Amino acid sequence: MTIPSPRRLFFTVATAEAVTWTLLLIGMALKYLTRTTELGVRIGGMLHGVVFIAYVLVSIAVWIDQRWSAKQGLVAAQVEQEDVERIWKELENRPGTPVTVDLVTRTVECGDVTAPFQIDDDTRRRLLEGLDDIAVTLGHQAEIDAYEADRPAYKPTTLPART
Repeated sequence: MTIPSPRRLFFTVATAEAVTWTLLLIGMALKYLTRTTELGVRIGGMLHGVVFIAYVLVSIAVWIDQRWSAKQGLVAAQVEQEDVERIWKELENRPGTPVTVDLVTRTVECGDVTAPFQIDDDTRRRLLEGLDDIAVTLGHQAEIDAYEADRPAYKPTTLPART
């Protein structure tokens, strides 16, 4: 038996996560809408919880395998404590409510709660434009070329010899 590649494993676990989430939603509908059984929530919740933890672990494995920097896997946004508590209360009152993070408007939305968040301008721009460190550096290509053109020949270089 061969071990699947991290990307293939991620796809498989992500699919399982979506399926178990759907089972949990069905279980919640049976429990709260039809009031027939809690079994769907117990089974679906347990399965989804286990698969979600696997999803997080596989995501970390892919992150390591692909040698992604922290910038590609973590985004820090500052939300006021009062807003976090309002979001948690909304999620407690209405489990399964989607949480949407909008970089354009710098807001987090959860049901009836809309909360502003702070994120530094450069990180926001990079995320919106899909830029990594190399792309940002290449955005300064004209300045790099001008510097290299005026650079004294006696200084060391990592560029191939010019002919």
